[in-house]
Amino acid sequence: MDGWNKIASSLANINVSGAGSKLSKGFSSSVQATKERLGQIAPEDITELPQEYKDLETRVDALRAAHISLLNLPCIRTRHSPHALARAATSAATVVAGPGAAPHESGDKLGKALALYANGWERIAGARLDQDDAIATNFLAPWQQTLNTSISLAMKARQAVRVSRLKTSNPSRQEHARLEVENAEDDLVQKTEVAITLMKTVLENPEPIKNLNELAKAQLLFFSSAAEALSSVQGEIEELSVAAEGEYSLRREVFVLKRSPSGGELTTEEQVGYGIASVYTPPEKRRKGYAKHMMSLLHWVLGPASSFPSAFPEVWGQPPAVPEGFGSGIVSVLYSDIGPTFYKASGPAPGVDGWTVDPYTVSTWDVKAVLERTKDEVGKDQWTLLNKEQTKEWWNQDSELILREVPSKPQSSTSIAFTFLPRKGVAEFLHRRIEWFVNSMERPPPYYGALLSAPGPSDGEPSSDAFASWTFELYPGSPKTLLITRLRCPKEELLRSLLGRIAEYASDLEIERIQVRNLPGELNVAGEEIGGATVHPEDHLPSVKWYRSGPIAEWLYNEKFAWC
Repeated sequence: MDGWNKIASSLANINVSGAGSKLSKGFSSSVQATKERLGQIAPEDITELPQEYKDLETRVDALRAAHISLLNLPCIRTRHSPHALARAATSAATVVAGPGAAPHESGDKLGKALALYANGWERIAGARLDQDDAIATNFLAPWQQTLNTSISLAMKARQAVRVSRLKTSNPSRQEHARLEVENAEDDLVQKTEVAITLMKTVLENPEPIKNLNELAKAQLLFFSSAAEALSSVQGEIEELSVAAEGEYSLRREVFVLKRSPSGGELTTEEQVGYGIASVYTPPEKRRKGYAKHMMSLLHWVLGPASSFPSAFPEVWGQPPAVPEGFGSGIVSVLYSDIGPTFYKASGPAPGVDGWTVDPYTVSTWDVKAVLERTKDEVGKDQWTLLNKEQTKEWWNQDSELILREVPSKPQSSTSIAFTFLPRKGVAEFLHRRIEWFVNSMERPPPYYGALLSAPGPSDGEPSSDAFASWTFELYPGSPKTLLITRLRCPKEELLRSLLGRIAEYASDLEIERIQVRNLPGELNVAGEEIGGATVHPEDHLPSVKWYRSGPIAEWLYNEKFAWC
C-alpha cells in the first residue's frame, strides 16, 4: 500500500495540463506533416515558404554534409601509416642484414635498399606528425566549431520555421481560431526571416574556405616533404635495383670471340645471352607436348627472328609476344636432366635443332684421401680462404682476367666462341640457391673461396692468377659435397696445394668429397695423383642454342659457375 501511495503522490505532482499542451502541439504538427507527405492536404491549404528560403535550405544542407563528410575521413585523422611503414622497413632491413650488422653497411642489396626506404619513411613520418598537428589546429577544430555553432543555429532556426509553418497550415485552426492563426502567420514570417539571416550568415562566412585552405596547405607541405624524402632515396634504390637485376637475372652478359675468314686474330664483343633455369609442366599436363612446344616458342622470344632459317611456322598460329628488352640474345643455355634429345628436338621450327649438348666431365676427390696424400704439402699455407663478399670481389677481378686471356683460349680451328663471366650475380646464384639452408645450419660455412696469397715471381705483389670458388651440395642420402664452381689454376703443383687446403676446410665441415666440372686437361695428371676420378655424367647436361647462322660457337669456361 505504501508503494501505491508513493506512485499516486508522484502522479499528483505532474503538470498534466502543461505537458498535455506540449504533447498536443507536437502531435498536431506531426499529424499535419504526415498528411502533407501523404497528399491528404489540398495544395491551397499548405503554407508555402519563399523560394529564397528553400534555396538557402538546399545550400546549407550541402554545406553541412560537406563538413560532416570531411570530418569523418580517416585519412585526415589517422597518423599510423608512415610510422608503420618506417618500422616495418627498418625491421626488415635489420633481419636481412643479419645479427650484429648495420643494414646500410651490409653487403646485401636488399638490406641496403630497405634501410634507405626506412630512412625515407622516417622523414615522412615526422612530416606527417607536423601535418596532423596543423590540420587539427587549423582545420578540424574550426571546421567542427562551424558545424556546432553557426550551422547548428541555422538548423534550429529552420526547425522553428517548420513547426510554425505547420501550425499555419492546420485547417482546423483556420476554422476555429482565426486570431491565433494570424498570430501564427506573423510568427512564421518572423522565424523565416531569422532563419534566412542565419543561413545567409553561414553561407557567406569565409571561415570554412580559410579552414579548407589551411588543410590544403598542410597536406601540400606534407606531400612535398614526402616527395622530397622519397626522391632523395629513390635514386639509390633504383641503382641497387638495376644492379640486383643485372646480378640475379637470367639475362647475362656474353662475350663473343670471332675470327675473320682470313684466319686472323680473334676479336671480342659483348652480347646478350640467357640461362634457362627450369622447365616445369603440371603433372596433369605432361606427355601432351606442351613443354616441347613452349620451349620451341621460347626461341622466338630470346633470339632475333632474323637468326632463324625460316619465318614463324604458320601451323603454330601467332608468334609469341616479345617483351621489351628481349629478342636480341645471341645464345641461350640450359642444363638437361632428361637426356640429350628432348631439348634438341625443341627447335624454333620443325626440323630445326634446339639446344645441343656440350659434353662435360666431372672430377671427384674423396676428402680423406686428399688429406692423406697432401699431408706433407708445404704450399697449403699459401692459400687464403675467402668469405662470401671477398669471393664476390674476386669474381669481378677474375672476370677481367678472363677477358684479357680469352683471345688465346679457342682452338686454332675455331672461328667463333663465347663465354659467360662469373661477375654480376652469375656465380653468386649458386650461393643464393643454398643460402636459406646453410644459414639454418648449426655451423654455417664461413668460406666460399680461396686465393693464392704467395708473392708473385716478378713484382713481389700477391699473385692474382690462382683462385677458386665453391658452393655446397648437401642433399639427404647423398655424400656431402664441396663443389668447385670456378677454378683458376695455371700450374699442376698449385692444384695439389689448393685441393689440400680445401680438403682441410671441408673435413672441418664434415664434407665427404670435392668435385669440379671440366678440369683443364693440363691438370688431369695432378688431379689423378691425389686420388681424382673423372667421368662423363649423363645428367645436368649443358646444352647450347646459338642464335646466329653457321656452326655452333665453342663454349669457353664451361664451369659450374655458369649453371642455373
